[in-house]
Amino acid sequence: MKVGDPVLFVPDCWAHGQGSDTIRAYTGPIKGKIVYIHPKRRYYVAEGQVGGRTIREAFQIIPKN
Repeated sequence: MKVGDPVLFVPDCWAHGQGSDTIRAYTGPIKGKIVYIHPKRRYYVAEGQVGGRTIREAFQIIPKN
C-alpha cells in the first residue's frame, strides 16, 4: 500500500454522519485513491468523487499476521 494506489471504500459518514442528502443517498463503494498513510502505518486516508464532490475518510490499517 502506498500513496496514489487505487482503492474501493464505503465511507462510514454515509451511514452515521450528518452529510447532505445528496451524498447520503449513495450507499455503495466508491473508487478513489490513497492520499495519506500515517508514518507508523496506523491508518490511511482515502479520497474519492461523489456527485461532483470530493470526500475523504480515514481507515485503520490492520496488520497481517
